[in-house]
Amino acid sequence: MQGLKYVNYFMSEYEEQLDANYQYDQESSSNIVSLVFNKPIVRIEPDRCVISFSDYAFIGRADAMVKGAAQQFPEECEVYTMYIDRKAFSMSSLYGYLDVVVSRLPAGKKLRIVLPNKAHKPMVDEWFDPGIVEVIVH
Repeated sequence: MQGLKYVNYFMSEYEEQLDANYQYDQESSSNIVSLVFNKPIVRIEPDRCVISFSDYAFIGRADAMVKGAAQQFPEECEVYTMYIDRKAFSMSSLYGYLDVVVSRLPAGKKLRIVLPNKAHKPMVDEWFDPGIVEVIVH
């Protein structure tokens, strides 16, 4: 029942910006919530200079390297930023991915790697030229 509590909170919090309706359909035993916003929802374009990494998408180091070989580099970016989005990840997959990505960086471009765990920073710092790859911790 936590979902309905959140829907109720959302509907009351944004009641001036939307028309909300809740019904219970006894025939199908379903809750029906409709939200009609008064203004269109603004869609924010993703940052084309951000490279996402999640080793959940890889099956080992070799697969990470294949994915790194497919990474696109939009021309308008001077610095590409890659956020490592969790505290535990496979260092082998990360290295395989980064090794290929860094070798493919367009000339004059840089890569910023944002790590969630400061213990990994010294190791990742040693892997690449600090003039091309900057490692920071958030």
